[in-house]
Amino acid sequence: MSCECKYQYINLLTEKAQNGDVNAQYELGRCYYYGNNIICDRTEAVKWYRRAAEKGHVKAQYDLAECYLQGEGIADNEFEAIKWYHRAAIQGYANAQFSLAYVYEHYEEKEYMEKAKFWYHKAAEGYQREAEKGNIDAQYNLGDCFFRGKGVPEDKHEALKLYSKAAKGYRRLAEKGNSDAQYKLATCYFSGKGVNMNKKEAVKWYRKAAEQGHVESQAYLGWSYDDGMGIEQDKQKALMWYRKAAKHGDYMSQVALQRLYAKEKKQSNIIRE
Repeated sequence: MSCECKYQYINLLTEKAQNGDVNAQYELGRCYYYGNNIICDRTEAVKWYRRAAEKGHVKAQYDLAECYLQGEGIADNEFEAIKWYHRAAIQGYANAQFSLAYVYEHYEEKEYMEKAKFWYHKAAEGYQREAEKGNIDAQYNLGDCFFRGKGVPEDKHEALKLYSKAAKGYRRLAEKGNSDAQYKLATCYFSGKGVNMNKKEAVKWYRKAAEQGHVESQAYLGWSYDDGMGIEQDKQKALMWYRKAAKHGDYMSQVALQRLYAKEKKQSNIIRE
């Protein structure tokens, strides 16, 4: 997309969002969050997520909860995160149900443990319904539920079957150039879920997605170069990919850059001495 087209797209989206279009508000929030066609601004992203969330937009509610939990664009607040996860969860959004259960699970009180079990079960049911319709992400997430025994009895064999099915689905989309599928296929190779673990193959798919501007892939490609995982270690290339991801607000990359810059400064001081 040319600079002029990006400008026109954001202007049109902003106009719709300001006029109360809930889907435009959510999409504008995502643009600000990921730096898509506009400078990354997590605070602005939270503003638009909130506007959509208050109107009942389930994905906006979930993403707003994630911002509160991680302290992205707003001060971290677990109680606010729980509030927005819950609003999305009662609308049947499985990712919110799973995340809500995960937060509850870390409280020791019996009441919260029971809530965690309830929402894990609801999430697994939701993933099951979507997985049966061929939803690849749901197949992978249901695999996680079986692997960890969350919401369903632990069953490693069933988990591996679901991971394998999801990996095949991701590959079909990845080979057509879908950057999100390329990232998810890379993650499968990196973790050995649904495929044999292969760090070199993971790097290959991270690179394909990263070159299309996929932020998480840029961060993981930087990490791969940084630690020499699946590829020859190269700190300069690590810096390059970390910078690309950090520019779009990726926290892991920002922390990695601070670490590498501090190390370079320390080495420089030693040389001077």
